[in-house]
Amino acid sequence: MEGLTLSEAEQRYYCDLFSYCDTESTKKVASNGRVLELFRAAQLPNDVVMQVMQKCGRGLNKKCFLLVKLVIPYLMTC
Repeated sequence: MEGLTLSEAEQRYYCDLFSYCDTESTKKVASNGRVLELFRAAQLPNDVVMQVMQKCGRGLNKKCFLLVKLVIPYLMTC
């Protein structure tokens, strides 16, 4: 992604996490199922989870998934 630099370990971590969530090997993860489990495990407020679900619709590709994972900590401080 342009302008975004992740270490090799971070790239591997997010790719592995995305693969974990891509249960059907579609290169897109549903914004429910395992993704929702991750959001809940992060103890995100319901309104933040709902905003993410509404913005992402039926699924997230790898780029959107990564952006969500990076933006959520920022949202939590607002």
